[in-house]
Amino acid sequence: MAPMHFPTLMAECDPPEEVAALVAGLLARKARMRELGTAPLPVPIAAFVADAFERARAACDVGCHRVSGVAKAETDAFFRAVVRREAA
Repeated sequence: MAPMHFPTLMAECDPPEEVAALVAGLLARKARMRELGTAPLPVPIAAFVADAFERARAACDVGCHRVSGVAKAETDAFFRAVVRREAA
């Protein structure tokens, strides 16, 4: 997972009030203590995330194009060349 600035994420995704309040509470708890383990994901947050993924899948089914194996291979080769160049 990439690090993200949660206040920015919350401002840009416009969650329901209940989700925003739950996330704000979790962020406040995290600011006060170390991360010591895991806890169950609150149901409203899980539902919000699941809905976002479902909308993304629906949008992709309509607007995304399949990529050929040749295009994937060329993209992979390009990526590897850039990584090698930058690592040198």
